Amino acid sequence: MTEGSIPKILFTFTVPIFFSNLLQSMYSFVDRIWLGRLLGPSGLAAISTSMPAFFLIISLAVGFAMASTILIAQYYGADDHESLSKTISTTYAFSLISSFSITIIGLLATKPLLRLINTPPEAFDSAVSYMRIMFMGMIFIFAYNMFGAILRGLGDSKTPLVFVIIATVINMVLDPMMIAGIWIFPKMGAAGAAYATVIAQAVAAVLCYYYLKNRKHIVEVKFRTIKIHKDIMKKMFKLGLPTSFQQGAMSISSLFLMALVNSFGLIFAAGISVAWQIESMIFLPGMALNSSVAAFSGQNVGALKFDRVLKSLKWGIIYIYSILLVGITFCIIFAPQISSIFSDDSQIIAVSVDYIRLVSWTYFIYAVTQITNGIIHGAGGTKFTMV
Repeated sequence: MTEGSIPKILFTFTVPIFFSNLLQSMYSFVDRIWLGRLLGPSGLAAISTSMPAFFLIISLAVGFAMASTILIAQYYGADDHESLSKTISTTYAFSLISSFSITIIGLLATKPLLRLINTPPEAFDSAVSYMRIMFMGMIFIFAYNMFGAILRGLGDSKTPLVFVIIATVINMVLDPMMIAGIWIFPKMGAAGAAYATVIAQAVAAVLCYYYLKNRKHIVEVKFRTIKIHKDIMKKMFKLGLPTSFQQGAMSISSLFLMALVNSFGLIFAAGISVAWQIESMIFLPGMALNSSVAAFSGQNVGALKFDRVLKSLKWGIIYIYSILLVGITFCIIFAPQISSIFSDDSQIIAVSVDYIRLVSWTYFIYAVTQITNGIIHGAGGTKFTMV
């Protein structure tokens, strides 16, 4: 990333990340389709209520994943292989510790958090089951996303895409079978959607591990060498804590919003669940470009090529605005048809359509922060974006 055409590099690096994110978003997309069709409003409300609480608890891990990506990109760009190896080792060690810690915290905090945000009684038990199963599979979710984050920091966005495709296909096959009780599976409702997600990510994580081992990749997991290096851990804390606070603050605001939404009842919560799923699809290009410019910025800061970092800002904004103009227009025009994929309830569809048509134009503002935050993160300025 430190040589050659900037728009070409960003485009070719972003496309696999976009499709990876698109396929990962299919987890919740397919979950909502089957939960909405098979369980009705309570199924939709269960998943929308669960996710803000889930992301609040894992916000610490999200921050440190970003920190490891930044350090890996910078050391790789600076050709500092010793520091690169230590960072990868520390990332593995910290991920193991934090995944077990988050599992315990999540299992204990699930019910109090769901009560705090006024989860509709009809959706409460389903939401509890969904969250607890997701937390029990945290080790696999961590491993799967950690491999992808490290590889992207090294400039490889294509390999993670392969494993995302595998995981998505598994999830799409298992989802209806485990929710509705088809073939050998009992009917599990929302719990089935969570089991399908965890199984899919576990398979992808194991496949990724063996792929890296057989290729003798620089990222290969060598358990005998996994340890926390204090100097690297200190840098990860410095970079990761602001990002964790940033993610935590966003999750808390989502919890307040979810509590307000839930106070309007089950139908409203289900309608907002559909709208948020559509909204997340619109956000995907910005999220992909955020990862892309972060890796680009990290490598070029490491190589002391600051002029290339500034040029990536211009091209990032050109790309995201071009994509959003088409995506937002499409979603505004076809909001009723898209919403009806998840439910045939006219009230749920009406809530979703109102939300999308009122809010979607503000995504142009959000898109700029995705690009600028990615560049600033790559340069190591996580405190600024936290503020």
